Amino acid sequence: MPDLRRIFPSARRSMDWLYVEYGPGQFVTPHVDYPHNEIAPDRPKVAAIGIVLHEAAAGGEFYVETGGGDALWNEAGGIKENANIHSPWFAGMRRTRWRVTCGTGDALCWGTQLVHGTEPVSAGRNGKFIGFLGS
Repeated sequence: MPDLRRIFPSARRSMDWLYVEYGPGQFVTPHVDYPHNEIAPDRPKVAAIGIVLHEAAAGGEFYVETGGGDALWNEAGGIKENANIHSPWFAGMRRTRWRVTCGTGDALCWGTQLVHGTEPVSAGRNGKFIGFLGS
């Protein structure tokens, strides 16, 4: 946690963890996780972390997407509802995709208000634990 708190100073605790695995043709569409924590609304999720247990032979890269406009944000300064590829306003947003390949044992951390996803796996299987860090 001390190393993670350098990047996310408000992170105080590790929260729920889940295991995900993707095979050929599978991927995660661009989306935002949102800081809202249904279990403990007074303790928002500030970041997510993925730890790679085994990497795909090809494909499956993690990415974040950034954009220069304000289309992602609501008037209160938070992320608009339904920030995912199924929303026409989100699908039409101009974004730049930044990819990273993570190897077995690598951990990658990103903010819950950051657009992210994974490229399709083209060979093998990509398996990782994903967890949230809360305030």
